[in-house]
Amino acid sequence: MKSTPNMYDVERMKWGLLSRYEGEKIDEVFNGRTFENSMGNAFLVEKEEHIEFQIPDEDEAKEQVLSNLQLIYGIGSKTEEGLKDSGISNLKDLKERDGSYREEVEEVLKTLEKRDIRAVQERVGRWFNKGHPLFYSTAGLVDKEDILFFDIETLGLENVPVFLIGVGRFVNGEFRTRQYLARDLKEEDVIIEQTAEELERCEYLVSFNGSCFDLRFLSQRAEVHDIELDIDRAHLDLLPLSREAVPDVPDHRLQTLESHVLGNEREDDVPSSVVPHFYEIHLQKENYGPLVPIIKHNREDVTTLALLLDEMRDICIG
Repeated sequence: MKSTPNMYDVERMKWGLLSRYEGEKIDEVFNGRTFENSMGNAFLVEKEEHIEFQIPDEDEAKEQVLSNLQLIYGIGSKTEEGLKDSGISNLKDLKERDGSYREEVEEVLKTLEKRDIRAVQERVGRWFNKGHPLFYSTAGLVDKEDILFFDIETLGLENVPVFLIGVGRFVNGEFRTRQYLARDLKEEDVIIEQTAEELERCEYLVSFNGSCFDLRFLSQRAEVHDIELDIDRAHLDLLPLSREAVPDVPDHRLQTLESHVLGNEREDDVPSSVVPHFYEIHLQKENYGPLVPIIKHNREDVTTLALLLDEMRDICIG
């Protein structure tokens, strides 16, 4: 595994970028275009690539849920073991053979029949933490084209602007990333408004620490700009899942998992800790060079989410 760049390397990278891209316009630096919505205009960087991706199909996902009897109130691990020893292997069997659980079992069966993924996740969350494999299985209840992978870049951890929002989804079998860039901080509302539209077109979100940071942060910034941002949908956070599924790694940063689980090593990556500084230098120098590694870093984060979700299939289900 490569070592984290030291400050000398970071400074050399920064000044090299400033020199290389001095005087260049944004469309000369990035393969993208200006876009417009009701808030104004900002810049969009798009890329499409083929990646291997497989999650449980709907039948497999339902089987994983139905086979866990502990989703029913009053059934713990010992009770489940006894029920399975008696031949009750799933919730359908339980409904037929034990009337005392019938009403609650029917509730679970209805949520699966309606593909109400949020209700299934809420049920799982009553009894298990967010690192439980059943949270992973819920991804199989939705078509992969309806999954939105997302990651944001901000100027800090609290009450500061977001300047880059990366999303990824499968389109016609290919993985397409769309990165909404605020060229200056006046465009923050534009990229949040565009992200709100992206959210409306998806059923299922995948993030890394999004439940504690990204979604909360975006909601706060949307409120600042009086933008309606609907985050009330099914969501799989890969951070708690990876902590349970992959315990034997040095740490659970996304890049560490990318290295140890996926075997990928990034080239010329900018550390997350200096991303705000690089953006501020871009503003100060009016030079798009410092944004080059930020765009690359964010896009690789989004793509890694999809690759990691694919890899979790063997880890969580076997």
